[in-house]
Amino acid sequence: MRYLSSISLALIALMALACTATPTEPPPNIEATAEAILAQERSIEAAAEASDAKQENVQPTLLPQATDTPVPTSAPKPAPTKYTRPPTRTPRPTATPNALPYYDTGEVYRRAENWRMAIGEYSEAIRVDPDFYLAYLGRGLAYYQLGESKFAINDYSRAIELQPDNADLHYNRGLIYSNLVLHREAIPDFTKVIRLDPTDAKAYNSRGYSYHKGGKDAEAIEDYTKAIYLNLNDAEIYHRRGYSYASLGQHQLAIADHAEAIRLDLTYAQAYNSRGYSYLELEQYETAIADYTKSIQLDQNYADSYNNRSYSYCQLGQLNESDVDVAKACSLDSQYCHTRCQPFTSR
Repeated sequence: MRYLSSISLALIALMALACTATPTEPPPNIEATAEAILAQERSIEAAAEASDAKQENVQPTLLPQATDTPVPTSAPKPAPTKYTRPPTRTPRPTATPNALPYYDTGEVYRRAENWRMAIGEYSEAIRVDPDFYLAYLGRGLAYYQLGESKFAINDYSRAIELQPDNADLHYNRGLIYSNLVLHREAIPDFTKVIRLDPTDAKAYNSRGYSYHKGGKDAEAIEDYTKAIYLNLNDAEIYHRRGYSYASLGQHQLAIADHAEAIRLDLTYAQAYNSRGYSYLELEQYETAIADYTKSIQLDQNYADSYNNRSYSYCQLGQLNESDVDVAKACSLDSQYCHTRCQPFTSR
């Protein structure tokens, strides 16, 4: 379970030159789902309390068996819809009793998305018990939700000092680094997760994205391929690998990956846009236009697809259609406001 699981934040690649079409690459998923990991902590504490009560009626030597699932030694079978990593061994919270009321109140504010009040309560819990790592975890999330990412990183870093082998903490901090475009800092956190759990598809996927953003598409493709092996049914991973193939000029492989992403998710507008880009690069303009049109049908405010379709129309000499798309793209995003492009016959 993760504190920060996957929603998609759309990051659209900026145009380097006027009239140059670009694919849209998928950003890291940064939607906060704190309820999951914190619910896990509460369930672990409840289970531990139940075990303590049970032990009162048994001999001291009959201790309850561990209930956490061991990490498999081989790749798990792909999940039908999304990858679920094996649960990590998380110790029972051992906060100073006086810190717990502040923490519990912070949880109430967190669930109500009253982030500033939550920070106040978590801070009081930390004041009472400076080693209460769950309080740092909660406060880090609240800071992140308020856009105060540096404070969030500080709290996650302190929590990692207290729980150095907690994969969720490393993964969450890596995602924040990635969201801040600090990919060099993100890679070690994702690498730590992979060392702790070599079957974590999401960690390979996220590290691959950071490699790609650092210009290391060969390494990115290797990580995406491992992620796909662990989870055959995640359209985003195919899309991202396709984007890296396109960055290396391997457009046939990119088209194949985008096609698989579309097969898995017929509503994936970004995948149609990116496949269209590879067709455009191969000078298959009419096929590219078909993909851009489908992307626009799925998302009528997708400025990048209007711009790219405009460019394809331009290369076919259909300047009126091109102008209409440029005007629409410009109305949606000012970066696409440029003069009429001029068609050419070689690339």
